[in-house]
Amino acid sequence: MLSILYELYPNHPNILKAYDNEFSLSGSAYVSKSNFGRLGENITILDENRKVLEKTGGSYEKFSKVYQEYAYMYQDEDGDIYQAGMYLCGGKASCLSFRRRDALIIDDDAEFVSHVLF
Repeated sequence: MLSILYELYPNHPNILKAYDNEFSLSGSAYVSKSNFGRLGENITILDENRKVLEKTGGSYEKFSKVYQEYAYMYQDEDGDIYQAGMYLCGGKASCLSFRRRDALIIDDDAEFVSHVLF
């Protein structure tokens, strides 16, 4: 779905480049993800020279892959990475939460930082 979403809205400011082949991101840092994967399994982050920065195993290696532009996330002074999540209700933002991890890949072991309700 990520590659289709990017194809439909290629210039949208909130959508990262995503393709069904890794060659479209040549020269850029990118993430390889299994389609239908979840919980941070079977993800590989590669730098612009295709050096593996981080990789996880898992149960989804048999699925096809999607290749998405890598986006650097906020990292605090302790080295923890944060991923924001926003929940919508009736088309309006209603909650904001964060998941925190001491690694580049946010998985099911990430700490969940409570919601802020608007």
